[in-house]
Formats: sequence, structure tokens, C-alpha cells
Amino acid sequence: MRKGAWALLAFVACSLPADQRPPEVLDDSAFVQVLTEIQLLEATSKKHLRRDDDASAVYRGQYLAIFEAQGITEAQFRTSHAWWFDHPELMPPIYDAVVEQLNDWEREWGQIEAQSP
Repeated sequence: MRKGAWALLAFVACSLPADQRPPEVLDDSAFVQVLTEIQLLEATSKKHLRRDDDASAVYRGQYLAIFEAQGITEAQFRTSHAWWFDHPELMPPIYDAVVEQLNDWEREWGQIEAQSP
């Protein structure tokens, strides 16, 4: 993540009183990571579904895999999602960080593909 995105996240974290966010709600950096993975999943899954696939089952399994990889539960994600979206004034730096992470991954993958024979 670029320095600018980290600075935005640090600003949000510092401007939000610790007691304002319930302890079960993901912090900004963890929420960014999960949202980034979900954005990537949703962007790519639509291209890989076959007509006979059960889209909801495919998505559910992939969402659960993301939650497991991040060490969270579905309930914790839902609670966090609801809390963060109930605080729209805090979301612009979250969205900026998600976009920045996706852009970073795109650059990394482009470099890997350029190096492949």
C-alpha cells in the first residue's frame, strides 16, 4: 500500500476514539483487507460461473474462504460491515485504501506476467 493510503488510514484511526468502535468490529486495516478480497472475488467470479453452477453456493464458499483466511467469522464481518457503513464519514479512506490495494495487486500481477516465458 502506498504511503498516502497508509496516511489516510492512520488519520482515520487517530481521529476515531477507541471506545467509539465496538471491539468485535474489524479495525480499518483489517476491514480494508477483507473488502479488497471481496471486491476481487466479485469481479472475477462473474466470469467463471457456468450456467449449471449455483451462484449463491459458489459465492458463499468463497466468502467463507476469505473470512477463514483473514481469521474472522461471517458474523464478525457482518457486524463490522454494518458498523462501518453506519459511519459513512469514515468510508472514503477505506474505499481509497481498497482501490490502492487492488491497483498494487494489478501492478504486481502485471510484473509477474511480464516475467513469464
